Amino acid sequence: MKYTKQIIIIMTINLFIALLLIFIGHKAREIEISNLNLQTTINKLNEEIEINKIEYTFHTNSEYLKKLYSLYNPNLENEKTNKVLSFNDFSDKKNNNILLVDY
Repeated sequence: MKYTKQIIIIMTINLFIALLLIFIGHKAREIEISNLNLQTTINKLNEEIEINKIEYTFHTNSEYLKKLYSLYNPNLENEKTNKVLSFNDFSDKKNNNILLVDY
């Protein structure tokens, strides 16, 4: 048996490589599972952000605020309502005379 020493060395190297690949595969699977969990939480947060954007657009709409206020205060028609200005009203170049009134 002329090559027994070389065969034993190569077999131990192959065994070491096989165990190393099993270890790396296990770590890769753990990373994949954590990535899937992170992806689901990111998707849930994105859905909540979209819902919050929709709610924000409703709450900044002055007509919606009037309807909501009329539910709690039925005498809205008797009172003078204030005009709610949006950012687009401020950025409009035609409206140069916007006055600040202190209540």
